[in-house]
Amino acid sequence: MKSKCHFKGAFFELRKCLYFPFFVLSVAGLNILFFMSEGAKGADGKGYSVWRVLTLSSHLSLTERIDYGWLHMWEAGLGPWTLLAAPVIAAAGYIYTNSEEKRNRAEVFIKMRRNRISFTVSKVVSGMLSSAITLTAAYLLFGGILFFFFPKPSDYGESFAEVIKLMYGDDTVVYVLKKTAGVFLMGVGMAIVPIVLCAFIDDRYLLVSLPLLAAYLYERIMQRLYYTPAGMEHPETVEALNIENLPYLFLRQQKWLSLLLLAGSVLICFISYHLIRFRRKDEVL
Repeated sequence: MKSKCHFKGAFFELRKCLYFPFFVLSVAGLNILFFMSEGAKGADGKGYSVWRVLTLSSHLSLTERIDYGWLHMWEAGLGPWTLLAAPVIAAAGYIYTNSEEKRNRAEVFIKMRRNRISFTVSKVVSGMLSSAITLTAAYLLFGGILFFFFPKPSDYGESFAEVIKLMYGDDTVVYVLKKTAGVFLMGVGMAIVPIVLCAFIDDRYLLVSLPLLAAYLYERIMQRLYYTPAGMEHPETVEALNIENLPYLFLRQQKWLSLLLLAGSVLICFISYHLIRFRRKDEVL
């Protein structure tokens, strides 16, 4: 009965975080990032965004290069700059809703209606799911748009058949489903920092800037780890630590370490949020 109450609270919070205007704006913002990511390189070595390649597609022989295929462009959307800003945009509804609740004291009344565990579960689960759903929906929309403008694997000749099979397997539908599941998990992982910050910060500007700073520092640390002696000796461990590799989680043989690390991070997020939100003795409940 208690677990049912927990999930009812989480569903209610999720509906608030996925308020339609916020959801649409977040999906649009993420798609702008996807289209601005580098999609291909020209003969001069200059990088061109996915949007630039799309606008020039009528002047290019798309089937002569496999990196003009829609699956490659779909993957290119998850570029470094996208992953830097995506945590804030995907969790925008959660950040705004929780910030407003704390500013107008509505959170106090929510706590009065729920026990501590129910409050923590509803807030953390709704934050993770709203971020994951928003990111996944935006990425699927991005892929759907590209599907109509770029060559599919079946559009390439026999000369590319082996390369396509090596890159995407025998069934591209299975590849897309596994990639989508990985993106959903990446949305869950991206939400951890904004959720923990929302637990003790009310200022909206800090809630936007600090996740960006955290994402930048995380990216720099990962780049350094790859070139350390330990990282070069055990690259699979460094890859498991890197959230950028989560979209490819179900496409790799070794996935359990990444899943364990993600599960551990989620558990730490639950504990941290619970301790922070109820750290004061004079707080309600």
